[in-house]
Amino acid sequence: MHGSRHGRTNHGRQTVGHHHDASRRGPKSPGEAIGYEMDVIVQPPARARVGALLQPAVTVRLRPTPNRGIEAADITEASQLLVMVSLMKDEYPVSSERLQHLFFGRRVDSIRPFSGGDESAQNRDYGLGYASFSDLIINEEGTYRLRLTLIKMHGGLGQPGMSNGGTAVGMVDSNTIKVRASP
Repeated sequence: MHGSRHGRTNHGRQTVGHHHDASRRGPKSPGEAIGYEMDVIVQPPARARVGALLQPAVTVRLRPTPNRGIEAADITEASQLLVMVSLMKDEYPVSSERLQHLFFGRRVDSIRPFSGGDESAQNRDYGLGYASFSDLIINEEGTYRLRLTLIKMHGGLGQPGMSNGGTAVGMVDSNTIKVRASP
């Protein structure tokens, strides 16, 4: 992750496998300290209509940092990670009061393993897993980005007697989405 929370941002572009990823990296965060990176492997559309679903589904991938291999413990730890999506306008988060009238859909997803054959082989190629958001809607004209934040849960997800607080450990921003009214 590049940049910092103190005003510097890196508008870097990265090619990941065969997917072109022009997502902006968020501030350098503890995500690297725990050995993970996120990248947007399916970007939202560049243009959308007010009130329409953002299709295809926005998808973010979790993978180990470049100098770290995937271990069995990583797959277990990934089950304690969530991704939360928030809406950014003019480089700033949309206030929670406005957000409830402006941005709709499921905004939190767990990390799921890639499906198919040998998971260990897939993990080497694709990463630890992904989170996907298929029902997002923006209900006002403007230029936006989605901010996808990786959250490490304290305690267990759904375990009785465990605290379910969490800490943001990484983030990545999507490409720009220009939302216009229907003709």
